[in-house]
Amino acid sequence: MGSTHDVMSGGCVASAGYDEMLEELLDCRAILLANYPGLQTVQDEIDTLLSTTIDPMLRLEILTLLMMEKVDVLKGQLEELGHILNLYVP
Repeated sequence: MGSTHDVMSGGCVASAGYDEMLEELLDCRAILLANYPGLQTVQDEIDTLLSTTIDPMLRLEILTLLMMEKVDVLKGQLEELGHILNLYVP
């Protein structure tokens, strides 16, 4: 039993009981944050939003809304980049 910590290829898979799986997934998160420290602010935001929420469905809804917000920001940045490229690339 154990896990694979190849986080970026989705290979972080736990094959144990719930507590062991949770511990291994938290280890995977720690590795991801260590490799990509810029994600720590997003993780802190997630932790803050979920700190008082027990209902799993509500937690999922909060995560969905947060991801949609981040996608909207990224979409806006990509559109802005497209406009800039149109100005300078014939």
